[in-house]
Amino acid sequence: MTGSNGASAEAWLEEELAQIVGLERVKAQLRAFLRNLRLEARRREVGLKPSGPASYDMVFYGNPGTGKTSVARLVPRILARIGALGADAPFLEVGRSDLVGAFIGATEQNVQRLIEEARGGLIFVDEAYTLTPGDGARDFGMKALEGIMQCMTSEERDRPRFIFAGYGTQMESFLQANPGMARRIAYKLHFEDYTPPQLAQIAAAKAAARGLALGEAEGSASAALAAAMEQFPPHVRALWNGGLASRVIDDAVTALNARLDPETATRQELSTLQAQDVRPPARPREPRPHAPQPAARTRRRLTRAPNSTQ
Repeated sequence: MTGSNGASAEAWLEEELAQIVGLERVKAQLRAFLRNLRLEARRREVGLKPSGPASYDMVFYGNPGTGKTSVARLVPRILARIGALGADAPFLEVGRSDLVGAFIGATEQNVQRLIEEARGGLIFVDEAYTLTPGDGARDFGMKALEGIMQCMTSEERDRPRFIFAGYGTQMESFLQANPGMARRIAYKLHFEDYTPPQLAQIAAAKAAARGLALGEAEGSASAALAAAMEQFPPHVRALWNGGLASRVIDDAVTALNARLDPETATRQELSTLQAQDVRPPARPREPRPHAPQPAARTRRRLTRAPNSTQ
């Protein structure tokens, strides 16, 4: 599509997806999502009834560090690209602490305020399973879910759509505990773990984003990155995924700083990681990822134009 109705929406999406490492299943689901949206638009153009309600509510399943938040930020841009949302449609990222209040009545107020703020847009609820007590007890998280459900069942055209995200097993339990919500989910995206080569590619991109090149002196730093990722056991990679890439680059920068002389280091030396800086741990240990916390999310508003590629 060009603008909201042209033929380049698919090409635009391919450009966006090309910037994402791995996640082939998710990419296929996003292509299908865009195709469904365009076909529904075509039905309206030729005077047909829609094949179903215009629902964009989604669930993202995946381990930590698999790109759920990044893809969630792409969804409103897809919708804006085809004119289903305005270019300035709100997109809020929230967690349990944004929704759940500390006293009676506060949760309902929080939920309603966020819904009003997000009208005409989307709300991304990260770690959504934290709203459902694991022991079946009733807490204020259930009040938040009741408010969300009331919004999801509303006939208001501008009611916000929701993306619920979290770890696979916990999100399955979340939907089982909320069958009414599960029935209203239109799309379920499954985020697979990254492979070691993909993690090395992510690490290289993170280094480049910091202005760091990968050198070839005394061995390839790129090869060293790949070797480092292979050293982590599968269960550790599943716990961290993209977080491992950040960790390896952080450690490489520490090693780079340790071997350079602050008085004589050249510009090239300061900005080039060498193989000797990328050293896999002698004994790969299970890192300690942050335990899932109901931390507040940074609320973001979609401000980019639909044709933005950033």
